[in-house]
Amino acid sequence: MEAEDLFQKCDPIVKDLYTALLQKVWAFGPVRVEVKKSSLHVVNHAAFLGIHPKKGYLDINIVSETEIDDTRVVSVEQVSARRFHNRFRLTRITDINAALVSLLRRAYDFL
Repeated sequence: MEAEDLFQKCDPIVKDLYTALLQKVWAFGPVRVEVKKSSLHVVNHAAFLGIHPKKGYLDINIVSETEIDDTRVVSVEQVSARRFHNRFRLTRITDINAALVSLLRRAYDFL
């Protein structure tokens, strides 16, 4: 399966969001994208970002040491003693702002 396959049934904005998000993440340094059954994992040393394409939006999980205190967090899952998956829903390009990029950078540095 290729990354493109996950966007087949999505609105065009979803692919645009994915592309814009990756452009920001690539600026941090070396990363690789692992294609899963219904998502993508962006990996530095370990996966620090999960990307879940949906029909009209992009859900992302930012991995962190603590729960992220941000009004845009849709849900939080504690997956281990020091790992949290903080889910954000992106619906427009402006959602990928400096504050979100800062959170992504912290996750990249964490893992």
